Amino acid sequence: MAVNTFGQQFRRLILISTGMMLTTILIATLYVGWNFQRLTIKYANDFLQPYQVQIADFSFTIKDLTHWQFPLLSLTINQTKVDIKDLNISFKSDTDFFALKIEDLYALSAKKLNIDLDPSVLRSAAKQQNNSPTIALDFSALPLIDIGETQLTIKNIASTKLKINIPYLKLDKKGNFSSEVVNNQQTVVKVAAQLNTDEWQANTQVNITKLQLLIADIYAAETTLFASKMAQYNNFEDSTSLLSPIYKLQGLLNSQQLLLNATVNSAVTLGVKSGQLQSQHSISNLKLQFNGLAGLTLIPQPIDDHKHAISSDPQQQFDQLNSQGELAFSLNGNIADLTLTVQPFELPIVFEPQVKNTLATPPPSLVVYSNALMTKS
Repeated sequence: MAVNTFGQQFRRLILISTGMMLTTILIATLYVGWNFQRLTIKYANDFLQPYQVQIADFSFTIKDLTHWQFPLLSLTINQTKVDIKDLNISFKSDTDFFALKIEDLYALSAKKLNIDLDPSVLRSAAKQQNNSPTIALDFSALPLIDIGETQLTIKNIASTKLKINIPYLKLDKKGNFSSEVVNNQQTVVKVAAQLNTDEWQANTQVNITKLQLLIADIYAAETTLFASKMAQYNNFEDSTSLLSPIYKLQGLLNSQQLLLNATVNSAVTLGVKSGQLQSQHSISNLKLQFNGLAGLTLIPQPIDDHKHAISSDPQQQFDQLNSQGELAFSLNGNIADLTLTVQPFELPIVFEPQVKNTLATPPPSLVVYSNALMTKS
């Protein structure tokens, strides 16, 4: 009986001791892990401090010494908060991790970014002090970049009021760059470019109609954030805003009750060293409507393509012309001495159908018959 009692107590002691050892190991592991994370953040922040970047939180795994995965990374860049999901970082094989440099990065990819911008990004760059190191514009030295969806918001502004989406952003070692800017599920800007050391080539699409809506949303946000400052100015005249020139142009359109609709497609080639520019531009769905002048509407028409007859019915004519506005031009030469060439076009002067029905005679058209309208910058 004494032997059985001793055996039971011994087994109980072994179980208790084993449990205490496992608990101690678990606590030690958590402590080391927590301190390792703290030390890692401290080391990373020391490295990133000159770039005005600080890490707040992260989780990561190391697949191998040159391939790091971050399921979550939260950081601040000049007071702007950035949350990154599924970040992958690859380093070059000869990287010295005791003297890590930006140039050691080989590739960056991320599934999603949420960027909450500091309101100061909207203010004039001349008012901001930025002593951060800069990176030379050598695309061969930049890492491969493959970023998924990026959402941009501004601190203290609801995302329902302003949220800009960038569905993708890609850059490879050959300088092939592509991206897109979306607002309210509508494409505003789309870019595909090849950026080499000697020459940049780009194809772009800008929806002027959607861009104006985006500018209005940004202006409303800036007015909310800097109400006392903006109140000193009238009609988009705040010169301390980074977007002041664009606001002034928008204010001019508003003051004239001018509605501008257009989509601009461009093909551009720029010699980086020579400064030689070659560009072709096509403006489609172009319409200038003066709501302050009885709905007077100007809808440019290329002469060569204006072959079909325009309906005599006011409503049909308005709808027909409204879908045809187009203008083509080129901008070529050295960037210090550019030549603008506008292709021949006809400019029908159209009124809203209800207004046109009251006119005794049809409105005239302005036709540019020259081979091309050319002007030097």
